[in-house]
Amino acid sequence: MKKTVHRILFLFLLVFGNYLYAKPIRAETIMTEPTSESSYSQDTETSGDLTRETKSAEETILQTTESVEESFQAVTESVDEDLTEKPDSISDEQTYADSWAVVNNVSELQTALRKKEPYIKLAGPSAIFNFGNAAIPITANVTIDGGDRQVAYDGGVLNLNKGLYTKVSGLTIRLQNMTFGSADRTVPALGLYGIMQSEQATELHLENINYYSDRGAQPLYLRHPKSKVFFHGVNCFTQQKANGSTAAGQEFAEGNNFIFEIGSRTTIIQNTNETLGFLWLLKNPSNITLNEDAEVSITTNHNFIYSNGINNGTISLGKRAKLSVKGTNTGKGNFYYFDKAAFLTVGEQAEISINYPNSLKLNNGSVFRFMPESTGNFVMTNSESIFDRDVGTNSLFEIDSAKRLKFQGKSGNTYNPIGFVAGNNRFQFKSFGVNTAGYQVRINENAPVDLTPQKDAGTWTIGSADISRSTQQNTSDFTANEKRLLKAANSVTLERLNPPAKVLAVAQNVNVNDAAFQVTDYQLNGNEDKFRQLEFKLYDQKVADPAVEGDGFIRQKQTGNLADTVTFSDLRERTDYWLYVRIASDPDSQSSEWLEVPFKTQTEKLNVTFPVEVAFHTKKKNNRQEIIPADSYKIDNNSSFAVKIQATDFQELSNPTGIDLLSEADEDNQKDLFLKLTEGNQTLGVLTKNLQKQPQGFKDLAGKTSTSLGFSGKYYGNSQEAQKVQYRLVLTAERKD
Repeated sequence: MKKTVHRILFLFLLVFGNYLYAKPIRAETIMTEPTSESSYSQDTETSGDLTRETKSAEETILQTTESVEESFQAVTESVDEDLTEKPDSISDEQTYADSWAVVNNVSELQTALRKKEPYIKLAGPSAIFNFGNAAIPITANVTIDGGDRQVAYDGGVLNLNKGLYTKVSGLTIRLQNMTFGSADRTVPALGLYGIMQSEQATELHLENINYYSDRGAQPLYLRHPKSKVFFHGVNCFTQQKANGSTAAGQEFAEGNNFIFEIGSRTTIIQNTNETLGFLWLLKNPSNITLNEDAEVSITTNHNFIYSNGINNGTISLGKRAKLSVKGTNTGKGNFYYFDKAAFLTVGEQAEISINYPNSLKLNNGSVFRFMPESTGNFVMTNSESIFDRDVGTNSLFEIDSAKRLKFQGKSGNTYNPIGFVAGNNRFQFKSFGVNTAGYQVRINENAPVDLTPQKDAGTWTIGSADISRSTQQNTSDFTANEKRLLKAANSVTLERLNPPAKVLAVAQNVNVNDAAFQVTDYQLNGNEDKFRQLEFKLYDQKVADPAVEGDGFIRQKQTGNLADTVTFSDLRERTDYWLYVRIASDPDSQSSEWLEVPFKTQTEKLNVTFPVEVAFHTKKKNNRQEIIPADSYKIDNNSSFAVKIQATDFQELSNPTGIDLLSEADEDNQKDLFLKLTEGNQTLGVLTKNLQKQPQGFKDLAGKTSTSLGFSGKYYGNSQEAQKVQYRLVLTAERKD
């Protein structure tokens, strides 16, 4: 127990008659040093022959359109239809920039290609480079750099072998940094087979290409099953009129393999009046591949894939790739035109969005896979279900720790929004990865309702109306009411539940009557978008479940900022408390466990105010020199607890005339002092030099109260002579428990 020792200087004055001496009084607050005690503990398909008569249909496109606007004033050289057998006009005059053969017009371009120059660049200035209706055959591997120039061409009513084309198999052709046509369509890009055509196995690489056309069959025509089109850099293809209305045209491409390379960005808008598909896939295998970080955005008024093969081909998205496909025409509103097997793999962190009018058609053995952290958004605007409720047998929709999947159909209560219905079909959740704790099942985004989550790997059985699921250790089947809600819902969203958040450490600053806390270490585990608030609950006893708020609960606080400091006030000193802290998330399954933080408030400092200096004098009364205090002196207990106060020592400091202290009254004495210590009107005892042996105690002083200190007694000496003596009185204050 800490004890306060206080020394008071007493000044004794002996004066004549009623003369009063009183020295000014100073007050002093005496406080002990606190003892601090605080700690905490801290602590998981079959198809028939559906090939169309291609040439006649495509020739019709150009035969029924107007000629190129007369307002186009680009200078065009007169070039024979086929220059492959003519002598070089400038063969010996070719200019070069580094390794690039520089060409100024289409004649020089034809010559450079005939000479098999591997690198060709269109010369400046920025004037339009006009292909006209020239045939420009390519017979060797080549890179043609447009130098960011605009290219015009007018294929007229002729079909094959106009513009850039090749009849040689196995070539690699790269076109880069050029714009075909113009955004306002005043520069024509009019050709039956667009910017490149080949019937042979060809690799075509496009980099930083813009294409604007309102007349023509398609930009790309590479019909050999082994041909490949690669997209690099930033590309934009637009098949519609300048005002956004429908243009004369057909597919975007006829081909079999389309590869969007790492980090590329490609935007395609197709709004044409002919044909059935955006892509005409000719034979299997056929592939649409987005490599790592590639992004592709497609808007079309056609069915997306028209396939002549036995299946609808394979769509593969690499890591972090993004593919968005939107169909705008209910009359051609099928993602897959034919009901054939289809294959889709959405890689890690990749994202696919399919927004089409009609349900997806899948035949036997189709496989859709979503890999870890991937996202899928399926929206069908003209159907209640994403799939057509007649999926071929042995088809698989597999969710392998995907991040989020949304299935949204039009409003209705006949069919559920997923519709992956077939015999032996499997709509399944693969074994959860380390960062997957399950899936939140939410219906109806506008008025969301959360169903019981999917907490285990397992299979859903999807009928036309009802959805049920296998019962697992932590996952029960949907309740009857949940099945009713699923049937009537217009959307189902499966959002991966990461491992719950964790609170790992809490810093504390504990005082006597308050304590402040801050979470200093935590893990959100991918739940950043689900964080709701930090919750703090204070108890005066250890509890098993802080959420109950039963016995011992004092109060709680919340904050929406993980970095905030939270303070609890009005605490009792040197008292044990238990604080419980957690990260609250939405849904609650992503909230952290409660972290227990026990602590003890500090011991309150002893806080007593004593007078520092006091004085007394004598006054003649009844022929005696009575001791009178010079002023009123107080002892204040500023502590919240009771204290014990004692006078424990009395020492002489100055006594020039040798006045002694008497232990009792002595009327025969002629020179000495009989001095008593008082509290209020009560005498505590006689002040002598033996006070150490017999301390004099005040009454216990309650918290926040005061008492008075005074003196009484007699002086037996000569009252005609002034006397001055000094003493030191030692007072002690001690906590009283």
